[in-house]
Amino acid sequence: ILVVDDISKNLQVVGTMLRNEGYHVMPATSGAQALERAQAQPPDLILLDLMMPEMDGLEACRRLKADPLTQPIPVIFLTASNEMEHLVNGFEVGAVDYITKPFNAPELLARVRTHLELKHARQRLREMNEEKNEFMGIAAHDLRNPIGSIKGFSEMIVEDAQSLLSQSHSNS
Repeated sequence: ILVVDDISKNLQVVGTMLRNEGYHVMPATSGAQALERAQAQPPDLILLDLMMPEMDGLEACRRLKADPLTQPIPVIFLTASNEMEHLVNGFEVGAVDYITKPFNAPELLARVRTHLELKHARQRLREMNEEKNEFMGIAAHDLRNPIGSIKGFSEMIVEDAQSLLSQSHSNS
């Protein structure tokens, strides 16, 4: 999990909570550093501070969602703001959720767990869809030969029947 916050105390608090639950944590102290780390080693989830100097969380999220490598990574905003406009902007740029500061450990851990499970479920569905498509391609290929044979034999039968009919009409 990539945790991005310009305040080191917040990084420590969130990092400790997550590590105590067995998660591997990559800290970043800026939006630019978050982009570098996400591209170098894409995490399963990003917890991203909304309000940071230089590049705020909205811009960092916008850039993450514009990059095909980092686009599928769920982003949860960490914010001290309860302003609806900030939260709506976060969802508009691609965030999946938000957690307000100060952190409530059970809530933070529940949201992290939920979004990781959703990400893994979507990933598994994509894999299953690819397997289904591969299976359907094989099945379609394997059915073409017998169907081709059946079609050929049925055309022969129709030709023979037409030939017999035309012979019986000419004999009458």
